[in-house]
Amino acid sequence: MYAGLRRLAGTSGACTGRAGNALPGDPGRSGPCLQRRPGGCRPHLPAYTFFALLDTEKAHGKKFPSAFAPGKSTDRRLPPDEGEPLRFAPAQAGSPAQKTARPGGCRMEKQRIRQDAPAALTAGNDAVKNGLKDRLFTARGQNRDNGPGSQRRIRSAMKTESNGSDKHLDINVRTAGGETTVKALAPVIVSASRSTDIPAFYADWMANRLRAKYCVWYNPFNRKPSYVSFERARAFVFWSKNPAPLIPVLPEFDKKGIGYYFQFTLNDYVREGFEPNVGPLEKRIETFRTLVSKIGRERVIWRFDPVVMGPGLDPETIAARIGAIGSRLKGHTEKLVFSFVDVAAYRKVQTNMAKTALFGRENVLSAEASEKQIGELCERLAALRDRWKREGWDVTLATCAEKADLAQYGIEHNRCVDDALLRRLYPDDAKLMEYLRPMPVKGSLLAPAPAGGSGEAMPVYPACGKDQGQRKECGCVTSKDIGMYDTCAHFCAYCYANSSSETVRRNRARHSPDSESIIGE
Repeated sequence: MYAGLRRLAGTSGACTGRAGNALPGDPGRSGPCLQRRPGGCRPHLPAYTFFALLDTEKAHGKKFPSAFAPGKSTDRRLPPDEGEPLRFAPAQAGSPAQKTARPGGCRMEKQRIRQDAPAALTAGNDAVKNGLKDRLFTARGQNRDNGPGSQRRIRSAMKTESNGSDKHLDINVRTAGGETTVKALAPVIVSASRSTDIPAFYADWMANRLRAKYCVWYNPFNRKPSYVSFERARAFVFWSKNPAPLIPVLPEFDKKGIGYYFQFTLNDYVREGFEPNVGPLEKRIETFRTLVSKIGRERVIWRFDPVVMGPGLDPETIAARIGAIGSRLKGHTEKLVFSFVDVAAYRKVQTNMAKTALFGRENVLSAEASEKQIGELCERLAALRDRWKREGWDVTLATCAEKADLAQYGIEHNRCVDDALLRRLYPDDAKLMEYLRPMPVKGSLLAPAPAGGSGEAMPVYPACGKDQGQRKECGCVTSKDIGMYDTCAHFCAYCYANSSSETVRRNRARHSPDSESIIGE
C-alpha cells in the first residue's frame, strides 16, 4: 500500500474530488489526490508533503490526524525503512519536503538501472558501481547510506544474482490430485523456530518434512500458504525448551550434510509458574547435558530468556538462579544469551502475565526491568562470568534484540542466527561459506569497538545480509522461519507467539506428522 502511494509523489494534476487539495498554510500549491475516492475526498496533503509527514510520524512515534490520511493508513504502523527521515515543513518553495520529493520518473529510472547493472557489476569498477547506487538512491528520493537495510534495497533493485533466501525453485509436491510443480522459497538457513517449539512438539513432523525436502508455511497475517524448499538448505537453527524428541532425528541431518545448532532456553521460573508445561528443572538440565554430549558444547547456546522482574524477582534473585543453573552446566556451553521481557508492547502478554500469581492488571508492567535493575543484573552476571572463568569455564554473555549498550559489563549484542558461529562450525561447506561471505556494513547497533578506541565502528554482515523480517535491534542474519504462531503448548505466560491457549489446543488437534504444514491445513 505504501509503495503504491509513494509512487504518486512528484506527479502533477489537481484533485478531481469535491474537497480542496491543499493543506491550510499551503496556499496556491496543488498536488495529486491520494485517496481517489468516488464522490470526492476529504481534505488531504499534496504527495510530497504527505510523505514528509509519514517520515516525521515514524521519527517521533506519533500518528497525524486521520483527516489528513489516505483511507485507513493511520490505523497501521509504518513499515520498516532505514532511509533518513524527512523533516516536516509546510510545503512552500525550498522546503525540505519539496527538496526531497521523489521524482515522477523514478520508476523508469529504476528500470534503466536494472538494465545497466549487469555491465557495471561485471566491469568490477567501484566508481561505476557507486554511481549506479547513487542513481538508485536519487530515483527513490533517499539519502544514500550504507546501513544493512540500504544494502538489501540496492541488491534487490539491481536484480543481482544473490545467495539470499529470496531465491525460488520449482519443486514437485504430491497433492490429493497427484504430483504437481510449485514455486517454493529456497532458503540457505532455516529457523525452526522463533514462533513455536518444533523440537519439543513437532519432531516427527520435522523428520518427515526433511525427507520430503519441503514444507508449507502460512503467513500469520493473511493466512496465505507458501512452499519452503530444503533443496538449498545448508543449516538449521533450532529454538527449544525441550529438544529431547528431536535428538533421534539429528543423524538424518548429518547424513544430508546439513549443519545445525540449538538455542536452548533454560529458565527457572518454577515458583512463579510462568512456564507451566516445560517440565522439571532438573530434567531440563539433564537434557541440556545430554544434547551437548552428542553434538558438542559449541552447538548448544544457553538462553535465560526472558528476564522478568517483579515481587520476589529482583536482580539478586535472577542472578542467583542463573548462577545455580550455571553451576550444573559448567563447561557445557560457550555462551549465555538473555533479554528482558517486553510486556507493554503486547496486549496478550499483559493478559497472560496478569493471570499469574505474581501479577495483576495493576502491576503487570512492573515485569519490565528498569534501567537501574538492568545495570544491577549485568553487574552480577559479569561477576558470575569472571568467577566461572577463574574456575576454567570461559563463557560469553550476550543480549538478544536489546537496544541497551552493555559493553561496559563486557556483554555483547547477540546474533542468534549467527554467521560467525556457522563459519566456525562448518568451514568446509563451500555453499554455506559463500552465502556467509563477510561484507562490512556501516552503521549498526552491533558494531564492535573501533580500533584504538576512536573512529567509526564497522560491523561485518555476510553477503546474505541482516534479517529484515526482525526488529531493528535484532542482529540475526537472513533465514526463513518455518514455525507458526498459536502452536506452542508450553503456554509460557510471557510469550507473544500465542493468542490464547484455546487456539493452541485447536491447532494442535489439527496437527498431523504427515501434513505439509504444522497445523495440517
